Formats: sequence, C-alpha cells, structure tokens
Amino acid sequence: MPLFSLSVDHRSGPWRVWLVWFARFSFVCLFLLISLISLVPGNVGDVEAMGIDDKVAHILAYVSLMGAGLFSVWDERYRPAIFVALLIYGVGLEFGQQIFADGREGSVLDALANLLGLLIGLGLSRPMGHIFCWLGEKWTGAAD
Repeated sequence: MPLFSLSVDHRSGPWRVWLVWFARFSFVCLFLLISLISLVPGNVGDVEAMGIDDKVAHILAYVSLMGAGLFSVWDERYRPAIFVALLIYGVGLEFGQQIFADGREGSVLDALANLLGLLIGLGLSRPMGHIFCWLGEKWTGAAD
C-alpha cells in the first residue's frame, strides 16, 4: 500500500479497516493539536499549569503521534520515513516556537523528549500491532 494511499487492504477483515481509519483520524487530530499547543503564544499551551511535567507531555504526545502514524499505513516499509518526518516535525516545532510563539521558546531538551517519544512509539508499534491482530482475529473469528 503506498504511503499516502487512502485505500485499506480489506483482505484482513473489517477490524483492520476500522483500525487504520481510526489511526488516520487520530494522527490528523494529534498532529493539529500538537501544532496548536506548541505554537500558541505565552502560557496558553503550558501543560505544567495542568500538573503535567513538560517533558512527560512531550514524550506522551510523540509516542501517540508515532503510533497513530505507523498504524495509519500498516506497512513496515514506511517506518523509517514516518520516523524521520515526525522527527523533522518535532524539531521544526521547537524552532517555530522561537520564531512564531510570543513568550515561548524552543528547547533542545524538548526536542530530545520528542525524539525519545518517537523511539518509544517505534518500539511499541510492533508488539501493539501483534496485539491488535490477535484481538482482531478473536473478534472476527478469522486468522490473519
């Protein structure tokens, strides 16, 4: 399946189709939300005000974004491309904070937290894929 194809392989049953479409929807929502929170001026996007450590928030955001990105295409050939694209996105947002967000500043530590989140998401994607396949087979009664 091409990287930007909107079609989903139906051979694996409806559970995979729904999972891929949910992942695609989640990816777009996460992408927009992370961009918005990262680039709003001042302390509007400050997660520490909500009692969440800034670095933990970065890690969780990028674990989620990486997982949604990988399950959006469900093809392991694209794992490196998705990883590199999201790494550029995460570092780019840190530079964007310096330029576009009044009262915000980019941080090398935030970029490293983004990288750590991407690596964790990459590492969790294969076991999670096996779990989703197993659950899908149990749900539909069909083997993958």
